[in-house]
Parts: sequence; C-alpha cells; structure tokens
Amino acid sequence: MLKAGSLLSVIIIALLIAIICSTIIIEAGLHRQYQLKNKLEYEAIRLAENRLFLSLGNAQDTPHSEDSTSVSEFSWGVFKVIVSVYKSGRTNHHRIALVGYKEKQEERYALWLKDINRPLTLVGDTDIEGKCFIPKSGIKRGYVDGISFNRSKLINGSTEESTERMPLIRYSIVEELKNGLNKRFTEPFEMYEGPMTDTIQRSFSEKTLVIEHSGLIEKKYLKGKIILYSKDSLIIGDNNELNNILVYSKKIYFNNGVKVKAQFITYDSIVIGENCELEYPSLLSSLFIDNNSIPKVLVGNGSVVNGSVYIESSLDPFHPAMLHLFENAKVTGHAWVNGYVQLQGDIEGSLSCDRFILVKNSSIYENHLLDVSISSIKLSKYFVNTNLFLPNSKEKEIVEWLE
Repeated sequence: MLKAGSLLSVIIIALLIAIICSTIIIEAGLHRQYQLKNKLEYEAIRLAENRLFLSLGNAQDTPHSEDSTSVSEFSWGVFKVIVSVYKSGRTNHHRIALVGYKEKQEERYALWLKDINRPLTLVGDTDIEGKCFIPKSGIKRGYVDGISFNRSKLINGSTEESTERMPLIRYSIVEELKNGLNKRFTEPFEMYEGPMTDTIQRSFSEKTLVIEHSGLIEKKYLKGKIILYSKDSLIIGDNNELNNILVYSKKIYFNNGVKVKAQFITYDSIVIGENCELEYPSLLSSLFIDNNSIPKVLVGNGSVVNGSVYIESSLDPFHPAMLHLFENAKVTGHAWVNGYVQLQGDIEGSLSCDRFILVKNSSIYENHLLDVSISSIKLSKYFVNTNLFLPNSKEKEIVEWLE
C-alpha cells in the first residue's frame, strides 16, 4: 500500500499535469482565435483595398457580391483622397489613399517659356535636359559679367515653339484653393476648441478639423485631415512635425532647418529659410486675390521642395508674381509660375513660366539663365503629379496610403 504522503504527491503531480495541459489547450485555442481574427481583418482590408483599386481602374480582383463595401472621394488641396470602407458586422475596415495623376514619360517636358517675343539666353554652365517649349525667337548663347556659355549643346533634348498662353491647368482646383483662403471649405468640418495641444491627429475617414491660429507654430505634431488656418501670417518653427495637413494663410514664413510634409496656400507670400526640406508630396502655392498683394514664393539657400509649386499672377503687368530659388535651392517636381522666375537653384522636373530675370552686379537681364540646371530626366519615373497640372489626364495613381 502507498503511504499517505506518497499518495498526496501523486495527486499533486497529476493536478499540475492537468493544469499544464489545460493551459496549453487554452493558449492553443486563443492563438487560433487570434490567427482567425487577423486573417479576417487582413481579408477585410484586402477587400477594401481592392475596391479602392477598382475605383482607380486598377482592380486586382473583384469583391464578392455579399461584401459590403463603399467608396467616397473628396479633394484635399491639389490631390484627391479616396476612402474605401468594408463593413464586417459592426466593424468598419478602412483603406485610404492620397491620389494624383500618372504622367506619361513621353509627355514630360523640362521647360515651357511663354512667348513674349524675347529669346532665351544661356550663360555659364547652364544645363537643360528634356523637351523644351521655347519662344519663336529661339535660344542663344549669352555673355554676362565676363561669363560666356561653356557647354557644347544649348539643350539636351527636343524643342518646340511655345505660345502666348501658359500650359493648361485645372482652374476648378484653383477656385477650391481660393475658397479655402476665404474659409469656405468644400468638406464638412468642425472647429478646434481651446488652446492647441502639442499633438493632434485626425483620420481621413473623419470630419475635417480646422485649427485657427496666427503667429509662431512650434513643437507641434499635426497629422491627417487637419486644416491650419490664419487670417494674417504664420511662422513655421524648425521643431514641428506636419504630416499631410493643409495650411491656409495670407503669409507663411519658414525658419531655417524646417522639415515638414504639407500643402501651403497663401495669397501674398511664402518665404522659406535656409536648409529646409519640404517632403513629397508638398505644395507651395501663392494665389492672386486682389491688387493689395503680390503672390510670390522665395526658397532659401540649400532648401529643397519635393512636390509642386503653383504661383498665380494678376493681370497687372507692373505687379507680376514671382518665384525666387536662391543658390543651392531645388524644386523636385513641377513648378508653374504665371510671372517672373529668378532662378539661382535647380529644377528636377519641369518649369513653366512667363519669363526669367537675372540680377548680376546691380544689372537686370531678362530671359537669361546663369549656372543653373533644369532637367525632366532626373525626375523619378514614379513621381505622381497633382490633379492641378494634368487637366486632360484620366489615369489616377496612388501617391501614398493614409490613415
């Protein structure tokens, strides 16, 4: 016979084994439920994503007939946002994308210079690569302050004659931007109440959040479906993180070293300090509202704009709009300027403008370029254009996924 102590030990061991086995069985069941839940969520997101691709005309497969999916679309600055929702029971699964238009490689150009009966004159180490639209008066070598053109070819690319009109754009988008400057937003919105906190996020599946503020913005994290609005001026500090928001103001100033990703719209001026970086797909736009202000954008030494620049001039020839890229500044993308361009930096993409001005030792030269680069070839083939610059395109393309 077993002693009482031995029997107790056997019972305890049996209980421990039973507990361990039960724990393993429970963990296996929970793990299976977790895997099943993840699989269902993945499938729901996949169906929402495919429904979104279907709206672009790029569907990889078609959702089943019993799937409950819906797609909505709205403007966000110079882009579109597409929201695809898959409803599973009481849960909604979203897939959201920022959308632009795909440009064909053969339709890209480096330069469109409006025909005002003045030739384009190249000086120094100016390098132009890609297709160019040049005034009927042509292109020639020049001489400025003891410097002559030192390349063998004037342009590395084909040329065609430009016209007295700038390239077409979608003016309906320009009107939407102007409405935003007047605080007339197309999408339903709600105003932010109280002092601005350091961190504010808003999903693109929700109502737009409008924050009204003037003066310095610093140490803020603003992300998503947010509009930062000012009646006067804003100063963007170098310690902010702005991600895909819209910014409307009369004037916007950037301190040195700012790094953000947003769309900035003004009706007076945008002044960017030195060594700033506007990440793709950012926008700098200065629009004509009335004769009390002159639209202009100044990009400081060493600063880079990855995205688009759009500047609209008044009809008054004595108050033209202006883009000024200082030395070592660069636009990677597309710039459209219905006015003057003072180019000391480089363009990797395309530039459309009325005319150039070159200031050298107190002298002003019209339609002269000195030691600059304009190249459509250097722009990535994956670059997705805005809805603004391709009025005839119908091929939509995803810029990036949103939350």
